[in-house]
Amino acid sequence: LLYLDDDAFPKARHTGSKISWFFRSLQKGDRITIRVRLQVAENCPPSEISNLAHFQHSLLPKPLASNPAAIKIEGFQIKLQKTVNRTQARPADTLEYQITINNPATQPLPAARLQDALAAELELVSQQGGLSFQQQGNTLVWKGDIAAGKETSVSFRARIRDDVAAGTVIANRAGLESTVLTEPLSSNTVS
Repeated sequence: LLYLDDDAFPKARHTGSKISWFFRSLQKGDRITIRVRLQVAENCPPSEISNLAHFQHSLLPKPLASNPAAIKIEGFQIKLQKTVNRTQARPADTLEYQITINNPATQPLPAARLQDALAAELELVSQQGGLSFQQQGNTLVWKGDIAAGKETSVSFRARIRDDVAAGTVIANRAGLESTVLTEPLSSNTVS
């Protein structure tokens, strides 16, 4: 968690991950409420964060602890979907593939790397999309940030090689990586 600010006076003092407030005097019956704004770090993996407050005074034998305040940090719910325009084709036919990344989160998916290894039976004809593209051998790679609450799509056309035997099933899927994903995602397989 990253400390942003609070509404207490005097202002907080920071020591590592500890935030402290020092009050000069408290009278019997006084009540103090402090509202603190914290931000979950961008690279925080899915987890549960629990926080306790402690009250310390020279007249108390030991610090008093509050009840725990807990928050569940959920991972990105990214959806990766791949489609192809045909279920049957012949050698020399062109197939049109589309890969859609849906980021319903309230924060962007930074440094995304989408890749699709072309099957040996295919050769790339063209590609288009809103991410930076490069071909590395038979692997198509798109890079960029995926905006929060948005869908991003890339598409490509691939030609079936002339020497592909009749009845051959051409199946493949796409993969997605990012610095904030705990593991790579795979799309559905299309054939």
